Amino acid sequence: MRSFVLQQVFPVPPAEVMQAQLHPGLNAFLLTRVPDLLERTELSRTTRGDVVELRTRCVPAPRIPEVARAVVRPELITWVEEARVDLVRGQIRVDITPAGFRDIFRFKGAIQVTAQGTGSLRRVEASVEIRMLFVGGLVEDYLVQEIRRNMAAEGDALVEFVVQGRHRAAT
Repeated sequence: MRSFVLQQVFPVPPAEVMQAQLHPGLNAFLLTRVPDLLERTELSRTTRGDVVELRTRCVPAPRIPEVARAVVRPELITWVEEARVDLVRGQIRVDITPAGFRDIFRFKGAIQVTAQGTGSLRRVEASVEIRMLFVGGLVEDYLVQEIRRNMAAEGDALVEFVVQGRHRAAT
């Protein structure tokens, strides 16, 4: 298992960052800012009090290493992201279910948004596990690099979304 941490600073309070992550226009905005993301479609949204559960289908650009192309087809690297957003606690729990390789791939993530000065700190902690003999660690290293890069781009786009005030606009 490989783990990583990302942090982003926002110039707005935590409640605004949390609301931005739920904004209906965010997925379309992310598609214009995250280079390796071809599709990001909300499949469902359920709200129970201060908790929102989201299911989002994601399709990345098919950046498959040459050595893996015999086994990994582009449709196998799409995934469904399941997020449980707790607005009061400023927490998001994320699980990713891939279209392919479900029996060997595990991803768990947690996002915490806390006050920092007059703004916020968004901290992402995530882990990836690949259950494959001999090459699992190499695959984990590659996937952590890819996921980390894309999550960083997503975070940067979210900062831009908030700075532009888009999270306050209705769609």
